[in-house]
Amino acid sequence: MQIKWIWKLVFLGILHLVVSIFAGAIGWNWQTVIVSAVSAICIWIAYYKIVKKIAIAGLVVVPFFLLYVALSISVKNPLNYPVWLCGIAVSLLAIWLLKLRVRSVYGLTILASVCFFEYLIVYPNYFSYHTMKHNTEKYDLSGTKIVHANEKEVALSDLKGKVVLFDIWHSACYWCIKEFPELQKLYDYYKSDSSVNIVSLNFPIRKDNGIRPTKFTDNYSFEKMFFLNEMEYEKFSDEPVPLILIMDKNFKCQYAGQLNTGWNLFIGNAKKIINKLKNE
Repeated sequence: MQIKWIWKLVFLGILHLVVSIFAGAIGWNWQTVIVSAVSAICIWIAYYKIVKKIAIAGLVVVPFFLLYVALSISVKNPLNYPVWLCGIAVSLLAIWLLKLRVRSVYGLTILASVCFFEYLIVYPNYFSYHTMKHNTEKYDLSGTKIVHANEKEVALSDLKGKVVLFDIWHSACYWCIKEFPELQKLYDYYKSDSSVNIVSLNFPIRKDNGIRPTKFTDNYSFEKMFFLNEMEYEKFSDEPVPLILIMDKNFKCQYAGQLNTGWNLFIGNAKKIINKLKNE
């Protein structure tokens, strides 16, 4: 009998390991939630269906965390740290609830709520913080030539006194184009406010063949600008796109990072940053 439950625990541990690892194929945000949820469920199943010993039930999640923590730290990418940090925290919470003999319906509801909170609040804000560029002073557009769609040069001095959000993109960037609807919503939110400009700023690449890729933005009403040529962008930055810059009224960059507009984002939220800069 003892050998039988040991093999059941081994099978459950392998199942936990496989599901947790392959969850990474759909992104770290989802993997964070899935690892936490699967860890809690496996511990719960191990305790109630296999062995009535909390410490032993908790062992089913150990193989994955030993492997993942070691690999995660070795690659030195903090964006995947929440996968194991949240997973371990939820596992310990599950063990604590079992120790308190909380009824399953209540215990699993608490654990599900924590996982939902991770998905909605914890990971999005963690991701936003770690994708922000903390040295914003280097994002200086004053030394570059930018033009309108009619090729007339933009006088950047005319933008002083306003809060300006630039969405820098190029035509080969799938995620750049995919975020245009969100940029349009931001434009619609501020379109009656003359102190705020929402601008898409394209830089030309070789595949454009010297033609402005306006077909990607024709269906949107936010303002469109373009770096004069690829060299103008290269002397400005070597950052990958999409890249959001928010400039204050003195045309100094105060934020560089991703486009964040959701109510659940408190770090790097474009609306909060724009509203703060408007009132300065």
